[in-house]
Amino acid sequence: MSNYSKRRLEEEKQKKLRFRSMMITSVLIVAIIGVVVAIVWKTQAGKSETETVTEVKYDPFKYVTLGDFEGKVAYRIKPEVTDANLQESIDSLLKKGVEYKEVTERGVANNDQITIDFKGTIDGKEFDGGTSEDYKYICGQGSMISGFDEGLVGAKKGEQRTLNLKFPDDYQTATVAGKAVVFSVTVKKIEEVSVQPKWDDAFAKKSSDGKYETTAAYEEKLKEDLLTSAQKNSDSTLKSQLWKAVIDTTKVKGYPSALYKQLDSKIGSQLTTSASQWGLERDAYVKMLYGSTYKEYLVEYVNSEMIAKALTQKLKIEVKDSEYDALAKGILNDFSVTSVKKLEEAYGKDEIKAYLVNLEMFDYLTSKAEIKDVTQAEYEKIQEDAAAEQK
Repeated sequence: MSNYSKRRLEEEKQKKLRFRSMMITSVLIVAIIGVVVAIVWKTQAGKSETETVTEVKYDPFKYVTLGDFEGKVAYRIKPEVTDANLQESIDSLLKKGVEYKEVTERGVANNDQITIDFKGTIDGKEFDGGTSEDYKYICGQGSMISGFDEGLVGAKKGEQRTLNLKFPDDYQTATVAGKAVVFSVTVKKIEEVSVQPKWDDAFAKKSSDGKYETTAAYEEKLKEDLLTSAQKNSDSTLKSQLWKAVIDTTKVKGYPSALYKQLDSKIGSQLTTSASQWGLERDAYVKMLYGSTYKEYLVEYVNSEMIAKALTQKLKIEVKDSEYDALAKGILNDFSVTSVKKLEEAYGKDEIKAYLVNLEMFDYLTSKAEIKDVTQAEYEKIQEDAAAEQK
């Protein structure tokens, strides 16, 4: 049993899918600019450290033959905010505003927030992600495998229960899917809802830290944020289609082994770390997010990097030092920072240049495509029809 919530994992999946097109063309574009790349990350101490990775030098045209991707139809979703979108944001705020108080006179009930220790075993042996301490979640909301919550209903604080369950056949972690599992669970704390907030002016003021005095004012802000998000989703969806047109019309024959090994080391490590945070193995994590095996994903990653390099070289796209500052200032909002200095501290100048090259490349692709503006509903119908035709 992985110590994560299915709902949170689904949110992670949707977030990654929304940003996948940017990842394909921003992260994969690392080698385009032909310099040493600075990879920046945050350590546990909160300090930024850099690891320099020497770029693998190769001629992309030895492996890549660009096709005729110009004139392809791509759909641009009109950004809009519906009443349902707004209500979803309000409901999310109300959920975050729920307050709990500990109860000791009764056992666990659905909708209680409970804190537990659990240890799972398969054939008497522990397994990765099957053990956790002080794990807190809401009982009865489907965040655990079938039978887990039901087995804890009625259990009192300090009580230990043994649950004989089975993982779903389609469980994300293939090594435990469909297998019988025994969980030893100890209930450490039971909390029930003490305050269920209402959407009123008082809550709007409290949840916004006093920035908005009324629900009407707060709703206007929420609409602005939703519209910004819708615009980003529209841009991301369009880029994904434009890049797919390039991929689909390009022929790839092999790849430099050094490039494959370098990206395998870098991407494999990153994905393993991300997967472990969700109690998943790397391969299961990749399968869940991208619907492919890790090797398939890595080959796609390598191919995309080579294609991006070939395309930017063909178009002779580069960021000159004389124009760098002005261009970098134009993307500060994309990364929620206030200065180029802070942007460079977070990502490194070379990565920023790669991102700017990426933007120029997509400006070119957009100018060469046949763009059709559609609503979200229309786009979803187009996707459904396309999927049906492929069957």
